Amino acid sequence: MKITLAFLSLIFIGTLAFGEEQRPIASPEPSPAPTPLASPIVLPSPAPSPTASTTPMTTPMPMATVIPTPSPEPQWEKFNFHETKEHRLRFAVSPYYGLGTSLQADNISESTNGNQYWASGNFPTNMAPGIALEVYDSPENSFGWSAGGSYDFRRIVTGLNAEDNLGNQVGGPFNSPQTGITFLTIYANGLYRFHTTYFEFGANYTFPNLQGGINNIGNTSISGGVGVQVAAGVNLSDTFALEFWLQELSLNGNTNTSTSSLIYYNLYFFNPQLRLRISF
Repeated sequence: MKITLAFLSLIFIGTLAFGEEQRPIASPEPSPAPTPLASPIVLPSPAPSPTASTTPMTTPMPMATVIPTPSPEPQWEKFNFHETKEHRLRFAVSPYYGLGTSLQADNISESTNGNQYWASGNFPTNMAPGIALEVYDSPENSFGWSAGGSYDFRRIVTGLNAEDNLGNQVGGPFNSPQTGITFLTIYANGLYRFHTTYFEFGANYTFPNLQGGINNIGNTSISGGVGVQVAAGVNLSDTFALEFWLQELSLNGNTNTSTSSLIYYNLYFFNPQLRLRISF
């Protein structure tokens, strides 16, 4: 699963090719300046006859000279195919619901009275809610990042359901009191955001807390490891976003008694999540 998620992340990064180009915006050609009209030539009036009654004549006024407006210089402006990238540090709280229902134990080494066997199985659990706090920077049409921590509330673990290579049942139900497990996880993601949608991919480290875990084989303990996640989200507004996460928590564990022991290799918890991100 880890290799598949990483491979999908690499394909996604390789398909992103965005850039900016410059395109000249030519200024409109100036209209030809009007040619100033020449002032009219005023002809002298004939002298009035001494015997005739004369009426004074009005001398026409010369027309104003039109001064041509100088044409503007051509201008060149930068043209972006995408909107301006805006880096903005934001905080968010994300309640979510985890859909994972088992801790997978694909390779179990079973040692009993000096003999070693191999088994595989799982620890069945129920689904549970969780909450995450994070800080992120996601400029539009560009790469960004996010980092935070999440807490999965208590899940009930019913026991170990496994079978060895000889067909024998391994493990069994946990004894009372009821066994539960919680996960405190820190993570860091790279992301790419389009206009409203974005994609995230990164790594995590989890701190599991198993309360109980005693069955007919012995006492079980589980520790954390490095896992991965990918996610997709859509911004509903500047404050709210919906996200879907595929998160895999890598774990280690063992069960020990005085006569036998189980070591869990490739123990992991695959936990799809539906999140509502509230940003501030």
